[in-house]
Amino acid sequence: MMNRSIKNVIIVGGGTSGWLTACSLYRSIPFAKITLIDKEIADSVGVGEATLLTFKIFLERYCGFSQQKIVKCFEYCEAIRKIGILFPDWGYDGNRIWHPFHFVNILTENNHNPSLLDAWSHFQDYDIKRILPPYKNFNKIDWKNGRFAEHINASKLVEYLKGDLADKVNYVQSGVKNIERDDNGIKSLILEDGSIITGDLFVDCTGFKSILKDTRDKVDLSDRLYVNTALAGHIPYTNRKEQFKPYVSCPVVDSGWIWEIPLQSRIGSGIVFNRDITSPEEAKQEFYDHWNQEVDLKLIDWTPYYDNNMWDKNVLSIGLSAGFIEPLESTGIELIIQGAMKLCSTIQGGYYNKQLSDHYNSLMKLQFEQCIDFVNMHYSKSTKDTPFWNYVRSNYKESDTLRFYKDNMLDSNEPTMMSASDDYVFGGNNWTHWIVQLGYFLVQKDYIIGNYKHRRKIVTKDNLRDIMIHESNWIQRKQYCNCSVCDGARLNG
Repeated sequence: MMNRSIKNVIIVGGGTSGWLTACSLYRSIPFAKITLIDKEIADSVGVGEATLLTFKIFLERYCGFSQQKIVKCFEYCEAIRKIGILFPDWGYDGNRIWHPFHFVNILTENNHNPSLLDAWSHFQDYDIKRILPPYKNFNKIDWKNGRFAEHINASKLVEYLKGDLADKVNYVQSGVKNIERDDNGIKSLILEDGSIITGDLFVDCTGFKSILKDTRDKVDLSDRLYVNTALAGHIPYTNRKEQFKPYVSCPVVDSGWIWEIPLQSRIGSGIVFNRDITSPEEAKQEFYDHWNQEVDLKLIDWTPYYDNNMWDKNVLSIGLSAGFIEPLESTGIELIIQGAMKLCSTIQGGYYNKQLSDHYNSLMKLQFEQCIDFVNMHYSKSTKDTPFWNYVRSNYKESDTLRFYKDNMLDSNEPTMMSASDDYVFGGNNWTHWIVQLGYFLVQKDYIIGNYKHRRKIVTKDNLRDIMIHESNWIQRKQYCNCSVCDGARLNG
C-alpha cells in the first residue's frame, strides 16, 4: 500500500467549513503548507448559528486557541452562551421538550444509580423544565466555566478566522476555472486568475456544488428525513429582555418547524419545510405570522444526503460537500468540526494511504448515521393534523437505534446515566431524555438531583461564579424546595 506524503494541502471554499478546516490544519500539521482558495465574494449559506459542546474543545485542542483567544473570538462573533435547546409542541401541542447539555445523575441515599425504570416510575412529579437559568448573569460568566455551547454569528466567525490566519495560511482570492485529473485524483487546479495550483491533498469545502469531486456516491436520506428547504433571515429584537435567552428554540409549526437563535444584536431564525408539500410563499407567510413582522429571507434548498466516499483518492469533502441532514440539533457546524478533527488525527503522521482514507470514511459515516437517527427520532411522534405532519406519520421509518433505546427504557437493569463515547455526538442520555418527553411511556421520566439537601444549599449560594453552571440550572422538586427562586424558574417558550 503506497503512502503519499503531505506537504501541501489545498482547501477550496472559504465559508465556515473552509476556514475552520484551515485553522485546525495549520495548528495540527505544522509540517504542511496550507492554501485556501476562494472567489472574491464568498457565498454563505448561513443555515445555522448554534454550536454543540465540541466547539470550544475544537478551538482549544485542534486550533491552539488559548482561553483568552477563545473569549476574543466569541466576543467578535457576537456569541452568547447556549445551555440547551427548547422544542415547543414537538410530540403534541403544548408539549415542551427540553434538551440540555448536562444530565443530572439520579443517586439514591447510598449513592447507587437506580434503574431507568425505577427512576422514571417513582418521580412522576418532576418537571424537566423546572430549571434555574440565571438570565441576567449567565452571559457574564467566564467562557471557560460550565458546560455550555454557544450561539454565534457564523459570518463574523469567518471574518475572525480570516484575520487570524492572514499571515499563516496562503489565501488565494480566485475562483476555480478548470481541474486537471490523473489516476491519483486531482493533478492541478487552473484558477480564473490564471494561476496553476498543485498539492498533495485537496479539501473540498465548496458546499452543495462540491466542484472538486468528479464522481459522487451519495446516500439519499429523503426516506428518513422529511424536510428539504428553509427560508432564513435576521430578526431584530422587539423585546430584548424577553427574547434574549441562553438557549435555542425550535417550535413546531404547520409546515414544519422554526429555529430561533438569539445573538447579541439580533435573532437568527428560519422556517424549515418540505417544498413538495408547502410552497416557499406559504412557508414565508407562516414565518411572517410567527414573528408578526416581515424581513428579507434567503431560500435554501437541499436534498438530505451524505457522501459515502467523502475521501476519494487525494480529494476530501468537509461541510456541505460531504453531506447535510437539516438544521435541527445544531449538526451543521458539528459535522464540519468532526470532519476537520478526524482529518487532523488521520494525517498527523505526515502521510495518507488508501487504508487511512477508508478508515476516515468509516468514521465520518458513523457520525452522519448516528446524527441522522437522532434527528429522525424527533419526528417519530406527532399529533398535528396538517399536510406536512400527516406526510411524516405516513412515511415515518423507525430506526434500529430508536427501538434499542425504547427497549432499554423498560430494562430494570439499565442505569439512569448511560455511558458516552467520543465517537458519538448524541449518546444514551440524549436519547432517553428525548424519548420520554415525546410521550412514549405513561410515566413522566425526568432527571433529578438525588441529594436534595445539597441542591437546596446550592440554590441559596449568592455568588454564581462559585458553583458549576449546571448546578445553577437544574431540576427542582417543589415538595423538597419551596424557595421563591425555584418556584418561578421555568423555561419560557
